[in-house]
Amino acid sequence: MAQAGADPSIPASETTSFSNAFLTVSHPVNFEPSTPAPKGEMAFSLQLTGYRQDSSVRIDLFPAKGLTVEKVFEQNSPLFKGRSNGEATVSGSRRCT
Repeated sequence: MAQAGADPSIPASETTSFSNAFLTVSHPVNFEPSTPAPKGEMAFSLQLTGYRQDSSVRIDLFPAKGLTVEKVFEQNSPLFKGRSNGEATVSGSRRCT
């Protein structure tokens, strides 16, 4: 539940969880989960949208087809242009390795 007087465009510090047979994910209480219809080979899709609705977090799940996590990462890494490799947390604190 959003606090009275709080800026609705800022993610709330209080979280709630979305859970189903595919995943469990915590998200700010002022972000609304929706489940767009999966396309193609996609097994499941989750979208978390905040008050402003001009940005969102989308999680698409595809079957790994018996591949290791390392192989899936290797196959998909050319599709994402990262600035650097390292560890990060959702809160924005970053610890590079």
